Amino acid sequence: MTEPWIEEFLSLIGSEDITKIDFEKAIRLKEQNLPKSIFKFRAVNDFALKNLSDGTAWFTSPSKYNDPYDCVGTLSYAELARTVSNAPPNYEQALRQHYESIFTSLRETLKISSFCTLHTPILMWSHYADNHRGFCMEYEVQDLPEGIRRILFPVIYISTLFDYEKYFQNISKSPLNFNIFFTLVSALHKAKEWDYESEWRIAFVHNALANESNYAIGFPKAIHLGARVSEADKDKLLVICRKRGIEVHEMRLARDRFELTSNPTPI
Repeated sequence: MTEPWIEEFLSLIGSEDITKIDFEKAIRLKEQNLPKSIFKFRAVNDFALKNLSDGTAWFTSPSKYNDPYDCVGTLSYAELARTVSNAPPNYEQALRQHYESIFTSLRETLKISSFCTLHTPILMWSHYADNHRGFCMEYEVQDLPEGIRRILFPVIYISTLFDYEKYFQNISKSPLNFNIFFTLVSALHKAKEWDYESEWRIAFVHNALANESNYAIGFPKAIHLGARVSEADKDKLLVICRKRGIEVHEMRLARDRFELTSNPTPI
């Protein structure tokens, strides 16, 4: 079930009419409900080590994500065609080609980096940290740069595709009042199958970050080493953490239950 504050947050930014949104109030509401920490799971490789060493995160288009439906919505072209009087033959097909081209382009204007609110889920380690051979970076949210914290958003898990209908129906009625933030609203919705990720994402919209790239978000407070991390990879990580003053914890398998625990380790 979606938390009440998130429902209110969506109501503040999700209207089809931009004159009815209050983005700054939504940001203030979100600020009051930010998680204490967010976590990013990584395999140990040159890219991840550079991010850790430089205090950066990789931002990419949702089209590159492992969810083919990430930032994808649905639109009834038949309904949209019915709003046009004296539409020419094959108008619905023309609408489909036109809008699907737009949606593809809009999707590429988003650059996203994903995080989790927990560091103990077994599946997250399995799926994103090289089957527990990787590591997890822990960021204190209040220590993130203000500009980054501002564009950190919760993901909402839903049973059906995000519906673009009301936004594009409104174009024919009030084209100047179109809610340009609908791409962000869409980007915050994912299928329920992904809810185990408890995701929050930093999202640049409208080509605010033009290209896929590393972007400075600050250094993590701590890293958590996977339960199967190799000694060689552990040493690489410890070198960086000593240099940057980053705490180190080690994940261990509980002996009497399906659970991972995190234990501080000297560096």
